[in-house]
Amino acid sequence: MVTASKIAHGFEMVGCDGLNVGQFEFAAGYDFLKSIVDTSDIPFISANLKNVSNGGYAFIPYRIIERNGFKIGVTGVTNLLPANINDLKMEPYLETGQQMIDELKFKTDFIVMLVNAKQNEYKKVKDTFADADYLFLSGSTQKTRPDKDQAIDGPKEYSCGKQGKYLTQIDLTITNIDSPVVDISSAAAKMKTINKRLENLQKRDPEKPLLEIFADNKTMLKLIKDYELQQVEAQKTLDRAVNTNEYTSVSMSRKIKDQAEVLDFVSSALLEIKSIKKSERKPINAANQKRKVTKKRS
Repeated sequence: MVTASKIAHGFEMVGCDGLNVGQFEFAAGYDFLKSIVDTSDIPFISANLKNVSNGGYAFIPYRIIERNGFKIGVTGVTNLLPANINDLKMEPYLETGQQMIDELKFKTDFIVMLVNAKQNEYKKVKDTFADADYLFLSGSTQKTRPDKDQAIDGPKEYSCGKQGKYLTQIDLTITNIDSPVVDISSAAAKMKTINKRLENLQKRDPEKPLLEIFADNKTMLKLIKDYELQQVEAQKTLDRAVNTNEYTSVSMSRKIKDQAEVLDFVSSALLEIKSIKKSERKPINAANQKRKVTKKRS
């Protein structure tokens, strides 16, 4: 429980505009989660979890965030409420989510749906929430690939995998609000990969054109021409896009430089948790310890 409190405080430090309440938020029970909600600045969101006692929302149903002149509506639903949570009832998540979209579409420029559901539900989720702009899905261990085809007219969907090992980053550039948003992740990734491969080939002789370097190698010539055609097609996609959406999956590895303030907090939190766990260990009763028996040599 101390660990959960520290994690919540960590989210506050780095900044959190909305957290969808799902299955694992109830690991220590509803009362403990409520104590975190009541003492935290984090907006805990759920549109389909209601209090059994009065039928009211257990958490805020949505939040509208203003960024750079745009209004972004964020709402969340789950269908994975643990069976042992008796204080809450779970409204049908697809119907409730659609009601939230219908309400937010007249109040916002973009709608973000946070969905906690198993992967076999994702097709229904995408079909039902077709009027949302973004779907961020939890409940699956699979991570969205950058080369995944994203819809132009429908919602763009993302899953960041398991155990918090990856951060999903979306860079959205809006030039004309009336034009569609085109996902350029695949084209940008392809350009980066091809450019790198061609650069490596060029290292054979930086002074000569590639076609001259590999003039006697038909296989390599075909490969180079294929790369160049892919470059042209990828560049066309990038040039045609008025509004762009680019997805990056950032690995939470040691390569990422720690902020001093956050690192100090994490280090002190770990020491505190370790100390608490140590104090909670039951002392060994000396009377129950096995006595060593020494045998005399005859």
